Amino acid sequence: MAAGIPTDVKKVKAALIAANGNITEASKRLKLDRSGVSDLIHRTPELLNLVKQMRESIADLAEDALQKAIKRGDTACIIFTLKTQGRKRDYCENYKLLEAEALLEKLENALGRLTTAEGKGPGNVNDGNQEESTNRPG
Repeated sequence: MAAGIPTDVKKVKAALIAANGNITEASKRLKLDRSGVSDLIHRTPELLNLVKQMRESIADLAEDALQKAIKRGDTACIIFTLKTQGRKRDYCENYKLLEAEALLEKLENALGRLTTAEGKGPGNVNDGNQEESTNRPG
């Protein structure tokens, strides 16, 4: 590939469109180094926006295909979606971890209620190193 700095924004734009926004492929079509084409893209708002839009379009196509696969019942696609999008709904690959965290929270809450009911809040618990006061109001 020829080294050189591309200067013709129209040619780079056409190459990017033909290559669906793939900078490496566009560089090959122009017979230029990828780094030179990439530099021009980052210096030219029109080209940078074009690449961003094309990548968004590709992501849209991928999401559409994923949705179709989910509707067909494709297990791998369903699992992928639950692992990525479903995390907000507590879908997790390690359900044992979720169960352990929930159990720990319940135990901590129960212990907090128990110590409060006995009048032994934090700092009031006798750890065995202090004598309990025998002076009780009476």
